[in-house]
Amino acid sequence: MCLAALEVGADMLDRVGSAANTALYRKAAQAIRGAIIEERGWLGDHYATLLDASAGNAEDPWTGEVITGEMPGWDAARIYTVNGLALLEMVGRSVGIDEEKIRIDLRGAADRCLRYYGCVHSDCDPGEVSASVKEGLAGSALQPSCIVR
Repeated sequence: MCLAALEVGADMLDRVGSAANTALYRKAAQAIRGAIIEERGWLGDHYATLLDASAGNAEDPWTGEVITGEMPGWDAARIYTVNGLALLEMVGRSVGIDEEKIRIDLRGAADRCLRYYGCVHSDCDPGEVSASVKEGLAGSALQPSCIVR
């Protein structure tokens, strides 16, 4: 997560006495944390995968086809939000994200992504993506009947 990298980078710069760069990193982290993550990224029960739903001219890496309109899975719940923060939290270093939202995001991602044979990392609906991408999403593990409750 970019926010975590900026926060830790600021800590490292602070330790070597680079106050000007530390301030720059902290300012960037604060802007990302507030206006981007907390205001635009929170979808009520999880953080969005992408802040901009527009696919632009993204290319399907398996087929080379251009994806138009909305990017499939832009609003999917996934385990990566918390993964980016886990190591820092384990050593007592918070990056200032609302802890209640993180708890809700983690619980929701586990509920939506955990399957009988493991975690699919994202609840992106495979019906929204091309057949070639589905193959990369562990297709058979995505069957709702396999969800562990």
